[in-house]
Amino acid sequence: MIKDMLKKMKKTVKVKVITAESQLEFEMPKNAPGKDLFNQIVSTIGLREVWYFGIQYTDKDGNPAFLRLDKKLSSHEFADGHAYNFRFMVKYYPESVEEELIQTCTISHFYLQVKSDIMSGKIYCPIETAVLLASYACVVRYGPYDPKTCPESLPIDRLIHNRGQFKKTDKEWYETIIECYSEHPYMTTEEAMVQYLQIAQDLEMYGVETFPIKNKKGTPLVLGVDSLGLSIYEPDNLLVPKIGFPWSEIRNLSFHDKKFVIKPSDKTAKEFFFLVDKTKTNKRILELCTGNHELYMRRRKTDSIEVQQMKIQAKEEREMRETEKQRLNEERLLRKENEQKLEELKAEMLKKESDFAQMTAKMQAYQNKVNELEAMLEQERKAREELQSNQNKLTKMNKQLAEETAATQEERDRLRKERDEVQRKIEQQKNLMAAKEAEKAKAEAELLKMREESSPKKSHVNGRGDNISQEDESDAKEFEVNINASRIEETRVTEVSKHQNLQKKLENLKSELNQARDESKMKDIDRRHEYNVREGNDKYKTLRNIRKGNTMSRVEQFESM
Repeated sequence: MIKDMLKKMKKTVKVKVITAESQLEFEMPKNAPGKDLFNQIVSTIGLREVWYFGIQYTDKDGNPAFLRLDKKLSSHEFADGHAYNFRFMVKYYPESVEEELIQTCTISHFYLQVKSDIMSGKIYCPIETAVLLASYACVVRYGPYDPKTCPESLPIDRLIHNRGQFKKTDKEWYETIIECYSEHPYMTTEEAMVQYLQIAQDLEMYGVETFPIKNKKGTPLVLGVDSLGLSIYEPDNLLVPKIGFPWSEIRNLSFHDKKFVIKPSDKTAKEFFFLVDKTKTNKRILELCTGNHELYMRRRKTDSIEVQQMKIQAKEEREMRETEKQRLNEERLLRKENEQKLEELKAEMLKKESDFAQMTAKMQAYQNKVNELEAMLEQERKAREELQSNQNKLTKMNKQLAEETAATQEERDRLRKERDEVQRKIEQQKNLMAAKEAEKAKAEAELLKMREESSPKKSHVNGRGDNISQEDESDAKEFEVNINASRIEETRVTEVSKHQNLQKKLENLKSELNQARDESKMKDIDRRHEYNVREGNDKYKTLRNIRKGNTMSRVEQFESM
């Protein structure tokens, strides 16, 4: 029994696989082909768009290599300490993320790998674009922007690559990223990942695997292999290739030892070759070319039944998510509208309370003024009575003097003095009455003004809310030839150029960030990018330029470099 178990253990190995989202462990037979491991992985993670992916390992020379699915696991030569440690990752890239990637699971794997490649510098990304991409990454990690749940800090070192050129603190980077993040209040996680990939796929080095080569003159060059074809670069400029050969122009690829031969579809164009340092580099190149060419031609045909079914299912799932998103957005808007109404009602109540307090104070002042006026009227009444009494007394004295009823001169003098005193008091009383009249008129005017100010005004509350399988040192692949295959990639434009608001956003970001840039720390690739921008070049304009002329002329150009 124990012997059987030990025998079985010797025949199996523990395999560790790191995917973009998790780490997996399997017990696999040593003699199992790589395809068995591949099927185990995709079954575990629920992935159906398997043609984009491969299993990578570190070979005995310490270089990354992809597992041969037709070979036994045990027949691969692993680096010391890395036996049976694998990475499940993207091997081939689509031409258009939005049109080709179907499953959310696939989109997520692409997003995480492309983000990693940008952060490692494998894909060059200008700083203003990096900030925009970081805002989408925030949506993926934290959800749609909500000021109530917005994080107080961000892992800047995992969002922005090559920050050393800029005199900005992490807090300043945070503020710049959050400003962009705040513009995505209703974006879902999947929408953010797709938007991230749509921007990233327009970067010049996206999806390109490069290899050092030499032409027949021995000139050091760089070969680029991607979803669209083969590109030839000068070693010091991996942003702008010099020559391009679309897959539709290539009929056959083969290698023998370190020599790699390309036969064009155009029979008037001669075959050409390049040289590499190691034979296994040619194996890797041929494998990549075969897979990319197959996908290139497949995209220009009707989808298979499997892909059609996957697209139908994905469409239904997205429609369901869109319906749910709309429902949640409607609820969010309704809640926001109700909160706004509540705030408006609170503000209206506070205003009414303030108005009532002011009205009460005005009414009290009004009453005080009325009381004051009544007191003044009473004083006036008494003064009038006193005036009338003095006038009567004066009349009487005048009469006595006129009749000279007084017996003596002394009596008449006394009466005159009394009459003069009464006359003086009457004048004083008249002056006092005039002053009282003026004071009363002023008080009445103030009272009238207070009455007008205290009159109730109409108020309104707005309750509405605003709304490859050979083991020898040679191999060859004969490709399907269709010289009339659609080259739709030559008509494409960048995602940013389709949206004026994105263009404006990136222009503003670039202007802001350039003010904090230390130009002495800029690298050659940064300066080449700036030159391309000034010249109005982008990935697709360059693509059209490097394919100008016929195949023969471009072959001659390559050989003469």
